[in-house]
Amino acid sequence: LTGLQLNEANLQDISFIDCKIDYGQFQYLKTKRVKFERCILTNAYFQGSDLFGTVFNDCDLSEADFSSANVKNA
Repeated sequence: LTGLQLNEANLQDISFIDCKIDYGQFQYLKTKRVKFERCILTNAYFQGSDLFGTVFNDCDLSEADFSSANVKNA
């Protein structure tokens, strides 16, 4: 899933497990019950996203950009 683009998407009840989503684009994403588990998210872009309650379990978030993102309870 390298370079996946989900800009301005609404995601609900989704789990990404053992995925390679480096350079993923998730700008202005809105989530509800979303889980990333053992994913490679290097250089992913989450600018302006509402990630309230999103789970990042054992993920590589090296160089990921969370500027202006709501990461409360993530």
